[in-house]
Amino acid sequence: MPVAVVCLAGVSLALRPDPEPVGHRQDQLLQAVIEADDRRDGTAETLAQILVGTEATDPLTQRIAVRALGRSERPDWLEHLRGPLWSPDAEVRAEAANAVGQAVYGEVSEPAYQMLAERLAVESDAWVRGRIAQTIGRLLYGSAEMANQAESAVLIAAANGDTLLVARGIESLVRQQRRAGYHL
Repeated sequence: MPVAVVCLAGVSLALRPDPEPVGHRQDQLLQAVIEADDRRDGTAETLAQILVGTEATDPLTQRIAVRALGRSERPDWLEHLRGPLWSPDAEVRAEAANAVGQAVYGEVSEPAYQMLAERLAVESDAWVRGRIAQTIGRLLYGSAEMANQAESAVLIAAANGDTLLVARGIESLVRQQRRAGYHL
């Protein structure tokens, strides 16, 4: 890349071609996140690529990266979803709530429930509240006490959450807990 140097009144300025356009870098980052998600190999390199995406300025890239964390079904990656769960973007928060449930799929995870319950307590967006309630309903619980806490959280969300998503949360919670032998 050629660089021209101009001297004006004793001040030299290096003139360089315009840096790479921001949109192009965002597209490259999005592509890298998609490729990392497709690999689903659980390596440190894959995780690093996905985590860069969660910090992107572009909400689309953030959502895709958050989705990738969930689709990994890696409970040990759960903590990486805490930040996106508190994103200023409602769609990123909703995707993070769903990803929390996916990350712990098939496993009892009190930390997943706690993350969601903390966010639900302050969430103002009805659609995100519904998505959180739906995810709380999909989680597995290791005791009747935890299942009852989850039921209470979902019912509280029913007061001002997306009705369809909350209903799905209630239905999932009842179905999961009946399988576990807890009758709510």
